[in-house]
Amino acid sequence: MTNAEVIATDQDVLGKQATRMSRTGDQEVWVKALADGSKAYGLFNLGTEAAQMKLPVRGKVRDLWLKKDVSQSEFTVPPHGVALLKVK
Repeated sequence: MTNAEVIATDQDVLGKQATRMSRTGDQEVWVKALADGSKAYGLFNLGTEAAQMKLPVRGKVRDLWLKKDVSQSEFTVPPHGVALLKVK
C-alpha cells in the first residue's frame, strides 16, 4: 500500500482506534477520530452484491482511496469492499 493519505490516517498521532458506529445487515460504518479534529469513516460492505451506502454525517468529504475531495454523501461500495473517507 503506497497511498500516503491512507497511511497517515492509519498512523494518526492521536492513536485512536476506529469503532463501529452502526451495522445494518451486511453494511457497517466505522469511525476514527483524528488529531486534526476531522474523522475518518469506513463504509464496509460485507455482502456479495454492491451496496449504496450513505455517509452518516455532513462536512467536507475527501475520498482517501481516490485522493480527492468529493461532493456526494452516498457511495457505491463493491461486494466485500470499503469506502474510506475523511470528513472535516
